[in-house]
Amino acid sequence: MRRGLSAAFDGLTAAPLSALLRKPPCQRHNLSEEQVLHNEWYQLPSPAPPVQMVQWARRHHLPVVLRKHLFVPELAAAWLDELRKEFHFRPDVQMVADEKLNNARTQVAEMAGCNHSQVCTVGVHVRRTDYGPYMRKLYPRWEEAGVEYYRAAAAEMLRALPARCAGVAFLVTSDDPRWCRRRLLPALRADAHIAGECCVPKIVERCSG
Repeated sequence: MRRGLSAAFDGLTAAPLSALLRKPPCQRHNLSEEQVLHNEWYQLPSPAPPVQMVQWARRHHLPVVLRKHLFVPELAAAWLDELRKEFHFRPDVQMVADEKLNNARTQVAEMAGCNHSQVCTVGVHVRRTDYGPYMRKLYPRWEEAGVEYYRAAAAEMLRALPARCAGVAFLVTSDDPRWCRRRLLPALRADAHIAGECCVPKIVERCSG
């Protein structure tokens, strides 16, 4: 997980699992990363709340390993300040993001005849490819959010944004850019034209789930 995060974030302070296993009390086991990650004896028998995970790890003198896709909203909210300090985009990633944001804001500013600083940007996260099958296992009748959901959300954002926004740029990030280009962007652009709003929906490639 740390290796994956390092592809986007710079200067992560969290120690890799291999380093934790060399420290007491974990070192008494003389375990490898492979053993901890793939040997069932060193894993919690079933998914459990974070407090139980920590208690189990302490009893077994093991590090707490957060499995892939695990997200605990109540803990993330409590650690928000620490998370903001920890996660800084790598300079090359930040440069690409800044360029895309500036291009979108410049385009809207030219259309609205306003200053670049008066343009607000709204991120639209469209997750589809891996999320649908997973959610349908839990809820058989569940379906991905459709175009109407995003249209309603965009309309609500336009109503809620402060008066200082002379223009709005919607930036769409998705793991399914094809669906966004064919279905979502035409609908958002049509709504913006009908409403007379100065907003430009654009797609940013490519954001993983």
